[in-house]
Amino acid sequence: MTAAQDMLYRLDATEKLLEQVRLDHERETHYNREQQLRETLLQEQLRKVQSLMVQTSMQLHSRCMLIIHRTETRSLSSCLMEME
Repeated sequence: MTAAQDMLYRLDATEKLLEQVRLDHERETHYNREQQLRETLLQEQLRKVQSLMVQTSMQLHSRCMLIIHRTETRSLSSCLMEME
């Protein structure tokens, strides 16, 4: 193998290695973007669920307070039937 052939071989190997590094980097960047998007979506879903839980808790608290108030004026059994 001549020196020129050896240099061409090394150049070709280096170009292939560089292309592989570029592809690996592109895949990793794409994967990281997908992971960030998934994480953002999950955080948004979590915020929605937390908001619903707070709303439900408030509604339940209001209902309980109303029932307690009604029990002061009516029988407990009629209030319990109303809850159903």
